[in-house]
Amino acid sequence: MVGGEQEQRLVQESAVPVISSGGDPSCPAVRLAHFLHPRAGGAHRPALPSPPRDTGPVLGDGLQVEFKGWAEPPILWKRWVDKLRPRYELQWRTVGILDAILATTYRVRRDDGAMLQLAAIWSAETNTFLFPWGEATVTLEDVSVLGGLPLLGRAVRAPLEGVPRGDVEALQAVRRALYKRKGQKPDHPSWVRRFLEPPPPPREGAAAAAHDNEAAELLEHGAFLAMWLSLFVLPEPPFDLIRTEVLPIAARLARGGCVALAPAVLASIYIDLSMLNHYINLDERHQPFVGWAPLHILQLWVFARFPELRPEMATTLDPLARHQPWAARWHEVRKEIDPMYLHAVFLSPSEFEWRPYGSSSFAPPREKACSWVYGRDIARSKQLQSFAQCLRACELVGMRCIEQYNPHRVARQLGFDQDVPGSVARADSNWETAWGTYMMEPKNFAFIVPQYMLAVTIEYAKWWEPYSLAYATAVANSVKLKESRALVSPRGENMDVLRDDNASKEKAPPDLVIKQNSSSEHGEVSHHHLVKGAVSTTSSQATGLAHLQSSLEDIMVVSDGESDELVGMEHEVGATQIEGNEKANKDASASKKQSGPLLEDCPVVNRKSSGNNKMSSSNLIDANPKLPRRIISTNTLYYLKPFGRVKDAHDRDAAGTNTNQGAYLPRREVGTREMIEEASAAREAEKVVLQKTIDSLQEEIAEAQARLRDSNP
Repeated sequence: MVGGEQEQRLVQESAVPVISSGGDPSCPAVRLAHFLHPRAGGAHRPALPSPPRDTGPVLGDGLQVEFKGWAEPPILWKRWVDKLRPRYELQWRTVGILDAILATTYRVRRDDGAMLQLAAIWSAETNTFLFPWGEATVTLEDVSVLGGLPLLGRAVRAPLEGVPRGDVEALQAVRRALYKRKGQKPDHPSWVRRFLEPPPPPREGAAAAAHDNEAAELLEHGAFLAMWLSLFVLPEPPFDLIRTEVLPIAARLARGGCVALAPAVLASIYIDLSMLNHYINLDERHQPFVGWAPLHILQLWVFARFPELRPEMATTLDPLARHQPWAARWHEVRKEIDPMYLHAVFLSPSEFEWRPYGSSSFAPPREKACSWVYGRDIARSKQLQSFAQCLRACELVGMRCIEQYNPHRVARQLGFDQDVPGSVARADSNWETAWGTYMMEPKNFAFIVPQYMLAVTIEYAKWWEPYSLAYATAVANSVKLKESRALVSPRGENMDVLRDDNASKEKAPPDLVIKQNSSSEHGEVSHHHLVKGAVSTTSSQATGLAHLQSSLEDIMVVSDGESDELVGMEHEVGATQIEGNEKANKDASASKKQSGPLLEDCPVVNRKSSGNNKMSSSNLIDANPKLPRRIISTNTLYYLKPFGRVKDAHDRDAAGTNTNQGAYLPRREVGTREMIEEASAAREAEKVVLQKTIDSLQEEIAEAQARLRDSNP
């Protein structure tokens, strides 16, 4: 052995049968695999995490969630960053906070739906997301790469050893001075103005101020870092003030000391996810949930790990810059996706990217695969120390919490193979003891550079199978949804439709734009089905519609404005031929007087966000079923299908005045001609498969009945 005998190995080598990601589970391959400690023994497998009560998507009904840790920088903040960067950029880089500071000048927009979907499948027991295909989590590597925060240094709760107390007292004096001013407090705007617009020094103190310029610069640097910590890194109530708890950390950083901010931030993310998961599962909620953690890192994690949910790069991204923080990639980019589709993507193993960072990470390159790295080499390299820190199960010390870190449960995220994870006992003591599990002496450890081949053992696949089966129905539904590429608009006014990543930009169809209905009298927002690659359909049994078939040649292309006019015209004339028929127009106008509701109020496309379909009280539309053409907007790809007659008496008015009259409801679909053709072919194929299944079940029933008769003559 090249390394010392006392070195503790963080990785274990073993030649076992493994199943590669995306490979055939029935054909495992035996190769030399690498696993993170601890692995569960054959007779000591840990209990599977409990599946959620509801495997469906979280629609957000009844949830009042505030993400206070998602900071909005004050107007003068970027000016302060630009002022201090030339002077302190090298120091920020040395202590490992340069990217984190620069990231605050960009804005990552939040997708509340993604946060809720992930929180719903979070496990507070393991601090991992429990997907049907396995576990994943935000790792220390994620926080370091996406958040730009350091893994090495002293704990955030470490005492002021080595830091002049005078630095902290000077920052405290600034806070007290702001409190003494009438109508002011040490909030963020006042704090920034205090140093960007300082009052002129008194005449008698001008010489002393010049002499003490170095102390003034140190004070400003400490004040800058104190605000950065309070607002972006370690936010806690009161959120609008510079907190005294961060002043010792700011003073240490201002003098070039290193502080391990990444584990503290990750601990706050873990605890927020655990509490939000608990809040989602409450039967009754009497107050809003307020999150403290900087969950913009989780939003970046979603963009990095799920390419299907990744928006286009920001137009403000500088292509000539040698290095920019990850937040710059999606500055001010908005992509709010329907919760149904988010849920479908999260349930698909093919959508998750295990190693998204490439050269952005400090992980050893693939060229060094299967090479052992020993303590003496780790001690000489901050990159190797940081990577080794990510591989070890430990406790994360936050400002007010201690959370467990379990990388061996998500080994594929770090490039290793996955086996059944072993259990790790909690420290359950004071923060010093917990910090002892995190802080490692580099020379005492060794690890092997992973192969990045990403496989699971047969034992792991068998162990996880019961949990996966609990999601069987949800996964089947998500597969159908993703195949149809159907999206339902969210409650917001804007929504980007996912683009096919495999299609070229030149051949990609124009983006689909949602036209939402106005809110109903009960505050409900109508949702329209958007389709990419298929047609949105609604069960005729559920709606009571008798569908009328029409060919693709019946589509008439118009502009958006003309489409709106024609929709109104259809209502006024009873959906007669668009070419015009004066007699039909008069008949339809008379029919309109008996009906009244607009096409925009069509109950077929109204959906309550709770997921319970409910017909509107205004649900009758008189129309001519002989509409020969459908209407398609050239900008929104929006058209109407011929109306179908309502057969169910439930869909008539309560007074029964229209019992002998036909009521017609519009049918809406979105798509291109190619999409419609593909969807029609897909539906026909589904019918064939379903019919085969029905025939097979009927045969099984007949055989079972025959056996029953034979056993009971």
